[in-house]
Amino acid sequence: MSRPNFLIIGAAKSGTTALHYYLGQHPDIFMTRKKEPKFFTFEGEEATLDGPVDAAGQKRYDDIRQGSICNIEAYHDLFTDVTHETALGESSPLYLYCPRSAQRIYDYNPEMKLIAILRNPVERAFSHYLQYSIQVQGDEYLPTFEKAIAAEPIESANIWNGLRHYVRMGFYFAQLERYVKRFDPHQMRIYFYEDLKDNPQYLLQDIFSFLQVNTLVSIDTSQRHNVGAAPKNKLLHTSLGWINRLANTQNPIVQAFKSSVSQDWYTAMSDMVKTIKQRNTAPKPPSCLLDTQKQLQAIYQNDIEQLQDLVQRDLSHWLGK
Repeated sequence: MSRPNFLIIGAAKSGTTALHYYLGQHPDIFMTRKKEPKFFTFEGEEATLDGPVDAAGQKRYDDIRQGSICNIEAYHDLFTDVTHETALGESSPLYLYCPRSAQRIYDYNPEMKLIAILRNPVERAFSHYLQYSIQVQGDEYLPTFEKAIAAEPIESANIWNGLRHYVRMGFYFAQLERYVKRFDPHQMRIYFYEDLKDNPQYLLQDIFSFLQVNTLVSIDTSQRHNVGAAPKNKLLHTSLGWINRLANTQNPIVQAFKSSVSQDWYTAMSDMVKTIKQRNTAPKPPSCLLDTQKQLQAIYQNDIEQLQDLVQRDLSHWLGK
C-alpha cells in the first residue's frame, strides 16, 4: 500500500496550489488528483473541541468537512495510482491552521517531510478576502475588507467559531510552533511566496533536493494558479452570485423549472453566466488601504518577529519597515 511521505501544509493563499501542480510535473513525484483532502484536519475533529462555536461557524465546519476525506481507507485510496514515484504527497493548507493536525500527522508518520510556504500575512488576508468576494458565498460576503476583518472574531480560541478567517490564518509562528515541537528540523522546509514568484525554478530545485528526487528536471511554471482578483462591477457580480445560489437551491419552483428545460439549454446558460463572471473580473486586484495595512501589521508584529527568529530571515518588510 502506497502512503504519503511528504505534505504541503500551508499557508492558504500563499502559492500552495501552484506548488501542488508544479511538483506534480516531476516524474518521480506523485501528487494526489484531489487537492486539499484535509484528512489530518478532520480525522477525529469536532467543531467544539476548543470551545463553543456559533451557527455560522458550525455551518462552515460542516460544509468544509463534507468535501473532505475523513477516513483512512479513503485517504489511502488517493495514492492507488502510484507506480514508480518515490516522493508521494498531497497539499492541504488547513494543516497549518488546525491546532491538532501536527499531532495527527506525527501519529501517522513521525518521519513525514513537511513543506510550508508563507506569504506576507497582510497580503494573504486581503487576497483571501478577494477570493470570497469573487465567490460571493452568501452571508460570508461583506462589501469591504475593513468590514470583513471587523466582523472576524480574531481573539476566538476556536478556529471553527465564526465565518471569517482572513486575519487568524496569518499567525504563522504560532502555527508552525506546533510542528517544530514534534518534528526534526531536517524534516521541514519553510519557503516564501515572494521566492516562488521571483525564482520558482530555484525554489523547486531546493524542494527536489529535500525530497531526494532528480534536481535537474525542468518544470513549466508559466501557468498561474488560483490568482487573486476582484469584480469590476460589484452589483453585476452580486447579481450573478445570487443567480448561481438560486440555481443550486432545492426550491421546488427552481427544481421544476430545471426539469422543464433541456440539459443542453441549462448547460449553455450556466456557461454564459460563468463567461460574464470571468469578463467582469478585473485583471489586477485592488490594493489594501494603507491604514488597514498598518492596523494588521500591528496585530501581526509579535508573531512576525518570532517567525524571523525561527526561519533566520529578515521579514521587517512585512511590518512596513
